[in-house]
Amino acid sequence: MWKISELYQAAVWVYINGSVFGVRERVLLGVVYINPRSSSRTDAEISLMFSHMQHDVSETQSESQHMILVGDFNARLDNLPDHFPEGHAAMLFRFPELGTTRLGQYKDRANTAGRCLRDIALETPLLTTDRGKGDNGDNGQPTFFGYNPPFNPSRTEHILVSTALFFCCKQISVLHEFDSADHRLFSGQCSLPPMIYGFQVRL
Repeated sequence: MWKISELYQAAVWVYINGSVFGVRERVLLGVVYINPRSSSRTDAEISLMFSHMQHDVSETQSESQHMILVGDFNARLDNLPDHFPEGHAAMLFRFPELGTTRLGQYKDRANTAGRCLRDIALETPLLTTDRGKGDNGDNGQPTFFGYNPPFNPSRTEHILVSTALFFCCKQISVLHEFDSADHRLFSGQCSLPPMIYGFQVRL
């Protein structure tokens, strides 16, 4: 474990051996939960919570260039394309879908948490994975449905990964067939280089 953060509700950061994802360095995984009381918080309070999270993301860069940030942020994005800085030109050439609109049907416009999360992705080496990564992949489908009908689905969970891990990622999917809970699960697949026998895995 690297650290536990409570300044933005709850977040646990752990180390994962990079060989799991086909990279040399360790990977830092941050698992986040921000509770849904956004309607009772001011925009300034929500922005401050995400500023603390962005500080953690920036701090991880001194630990490793490989990051995964995943969780229930209660952050709703919109269908508009993100505007990447010029430094992402090569990445956009390789993955043009990153410059397209999200296809998923969203409950309503982006909320403050969603705008803050999008800003973190644009200001740090993290990419959202909701642009159809892989065949029939996640393109922004809803992940929260609730327990009782009538359901009003929305997208509150997100996965963000660093650039190298995005290249390794073959598929990110929302598993709608697992519908026994009010939230849906994610599934991810990474392409790995040929395995080398005799190596040690240290977590």
